[in-house]
Amino acid sequence: MTETGNPLRRCGLRHTARRELIVGILRETRTHLSVTDLHRRLAAERPTLSASTIYRNVVILSGHGLLHHFDHDGETRFGLAHTPHDHLVCDRCGRIAELPAGRVGQALKSLILPDGFALTASAQLLHGLCGLCGDPG
Repeated sequence: MTETGNPLRRCGLRHTARRELIVGILRETRTHLSVTDLHRRLAAERPTLSASTIYRNVVILSGHGLLHHFDHDGETRFGLAHTPHDHLVCDRCGRIAELPAGRVGQALKSLILPDGFALTASAQLLHGLCGLCGDPG
């Protein structure tokens, strides 16, 4: 992989096998995982890789903008920060889907806010039922 094609180097980070494994799992699963989930998935390939090492690396990757995170069900979930998006969470099965941020941003613009309040950013975690769990009737 060329230096410009390597997301770690593009973010100014040193390429390490651990970071590449974490980014690879998140890219492969195309979802948001907790440190516990990442550790469980990586344990078979790297049994000596500790949860604390994974935690340190996801914090570094988040700090450099390669990952983003949000709290859900008492755990912090990490995902690739490839494009701005919000999160849809199924209240029944826990599935997490991404929604392009522009769609929620357009709705936020129509909100009537208290005097003097201006939105500068939003991080949305929207709850509902996914297509598999929703009531078909």
